[in-house]
Amino acid sequence: MVTNENLLVVLTGSLDDGGRKAAIAFGVALAALSNGTNVHMFLSLESAVLGAPSGGAGLCPRGFSEPLSDYIAYFTDLGGQLEVCSSCFEEYCRDLPKDSTGVAELRSGTTIHSLAVIAERAALMPIVTF
Repeated sequence: MVTNENLLVVLTGSLDDGGRKAAIAFGVALAALSNGTNVHMFLSLESAVLGAPSGGAGLCPRGFSEPLSDYIAYFTDLGGQLEVCSSCFEEYCRDLPKDSTGVAELRSGTTIHSLAVIAERAALMPIVTF
């Protein structure tokens, strides 16, 4: 099987569906990681909350065997790069628990980027959007 070196997965969906769309996005990302692909998961709009340690807590998507938080942990443990839209982080994460500086906490290793990163990567790697 031929694999690309990099993949960008963009998650735009809310968690109103119980996290099913997010679980599918992380499932695709995990499959790519298992094939040796470097995966960036870009969280935008309401899905930005998944970049916080408490994001996805208590959600066990219908039809999936594990909680959404486990899929996120597997993704980061396998070397996936979790990224959050900067504006979305400010808008959707403002009420989440804060770190010692008063900013909403992020999962370990999670970075914040502008939407420009998607445009920059568009010519360099395949993009899958959920």
